[in-house]
Amino acid sequence: MQAQELLRRFYHRDREPLFERFADGYTCHTPGDNPIAGAHRGRDGMLAHVARMQALTGHTFRPHHKDVFLTDGEWALVPVHLQAERQGRRLDQPAFGIWRFKDGQVTDHWECPTDMPAFDAFWR
Repeated sequence: MQAQELLRRFYHRDREPLFERFADGYTCHTPGDNPIAGAHRGRDGMLAHVARMQALTGHTFRPHHKDVFLTDGEWALVPVHLQAERQGRRLDQPAFGIWRFKDGQVTDHWECPTDMPAFDAFWR
């Protein structure tokens, strides 16, 4: 399965095909100075990261994709719109998911919010 189809399925909440292709050392990089920031490694790390975001937002966190998946075989870019609610605050901003593939496996994912101060403030 090609990177574009894996990502399409992932963002449509069919995550298993992508998880099955995580390379040893797969890392999800989340920027910022907030409780979800850091390097989340492997399948278990990614699942824990997603579970933490959902727990902190009362299961309202959603990265709404635009059905645009730009790939070149090694790199992929997915524009999304982040929405969530937490403690009377609202997260509502564009972002990008950057993915790296090597030898048919996913090596890295970078979460890239477009407004870091607002992103950090929401999660604190």
